[in-house]
Amino acid sequence: MGGAPSRTEEGIAAYAEEHDAMLCFDPDGNSGLPGLGLILRAQRAGDLALTRPVFLPEPDPSAWEYLPAREKARF
Repeated sequence: MGGAPSRTEEGIAAYAEEHDAMLCFDPDGNSGLPGLGLILRAQRAGDLALTRPVFLPEPDPSAWEYLPAREKARF
C-alpha cells in the first residue's frame, strides 16, 4: 500500500473481481474489502495523497461500522 489512491484502488478492484469479493466504498470515497476486514484510507502527505491499510477486528460486510473513531477524524 502507501501508493496513490488511484493505483491502490485499481489493485483492490482487480482483487475483488478475481476472488469474487465485495468491493465497497465509504462516504469519503475510500475503498475496501469489508469481507476481509480491510479498508484503504486516503491521507494527504504534503502535496501528495497516499493510501494506507486499516485492518478491522471483524471481517464483515458492515465493517465500516468498526472503523475506530480516531481513524474517522484522522485527516
